[in-house]
Amino acid sequence: MVAEVALRHDATNAQIALAWLLHRAAQFGVAAVTIPGSRKPERSVENLGALDLRLGTEDMGSLDAIRILVEGTRNIVDNPQWISSGRE
Repeated sequence: MVAEVALRHDATNAQIALAWLLHRAAQFGVAAVTIPGSRKPERSVENLGALDLRLGTEDMGSLDAIRILVEGTRNIVDNPQWISSGRE
């Protein structure tokens, strides 16, 4: 679903995910600062493109419908060292 929305906006999946987060924060009337992790400087610059994206009602509805698939904590295993070992 994220890839489909990204294709419609000529954006990356990461840009769509960040734009969704910013849009949801605005809907709730709260300030948000997304802090995506990246190992490459060019990805950080690319992610800034999310600020220019305007997701429509249909886009937001589609993305809201799948958010349950990614909700939860970041730790997907019981071993916290797994997360910080570069495998994420």
